Amino acid sequence: MRALLKPVVWVCLFFFAYQSTYAQALKIMSYNCRMSGEMTGYSVKEYAVFIRKYNPDVVMLQEIDYNTKRNKKQDFTTQLAAELGLFSVFGKAMDTGGGEYGVAILSKYPFVYINNKTFEGIDGAKEPRTLLYVDIQEPGTSDVIRIGTTHLDHSTDLIRSAMAEQINERIGTGDIPTLLGGDFNARHDSNVICEVMKNWQRICDDTFTYPADQPTIKIDYIFGLPQNKWKVKSFKVLSNPEVSDHRALFAEVEFVK
Repeated sequence: MRALLKPVVWVCLFFFAYQSTYAQALKIMSYNCRMSGEMTGYSVKEYAVFIRKYNPDVVMLQEIDYNTKRNKKQDFTTQLAAELGLFSVFGKAMDTGGGEYGVAILSKYPFVYINNKTFEGIDGAKEPRTLLYVDIQEPGTSDVIRIGTTHLDHSTDLIRSAMAEQINERIGTGDIPTLLGGDFNARHDSNVICEVMKNWQRICDDTFTYPADQPTIKIDYIFGLPQNKWKVKSFKVLSNPEVSDHRALFAEVEFVK
């Protein structure tokens, strides 16, 4: 009888372990693209080569142009997604240079929901900024994961805090497992990071991210919700100073139910 129990116990343990996380680990990257390719002559190919090395499932991008004069009237998001074979969505923050400027998300998995909305009522901001987020559904599971990206204003911590408060209002409930990546233009000890984002789990560490060649400050982050529900299997800060003045963030994570 005792011998018969052992296989049952192992089967139960395996089933519990399988049920406790999503079907597979999710590889995520957050990257500021320096004025949508200013350092590459507005070519997406250099970005594609760099990103492809790490084979991310999801890429959260900042400083993205759509059809502007400076980027030679290109659709940077769609072209980069085509190079990588990914789904894509662009989130407009403002009109500029005859086109649009904002953020973007690339994904191996199709989007089941998309939302983009600029921050409202922020007095003193130098530029309009936005929060773009999508819901994706991984193959083999009915579970939905929310992916967001943003680029906060570079003026003051007070203005960035007001923007981050709106992020919390929109996607900060934790009802859906959420990953948020972006350029927060904020030091790791600033109010926006320490107080406004305190209910989020830090997926990243405090390694400096800017400027890419010899970084002296951290302003790029990845956060997760609900807090303490994301298992960080690995995290890296990646440098390619010929492509961007920011270092990219890369992590492999699992959501623990």
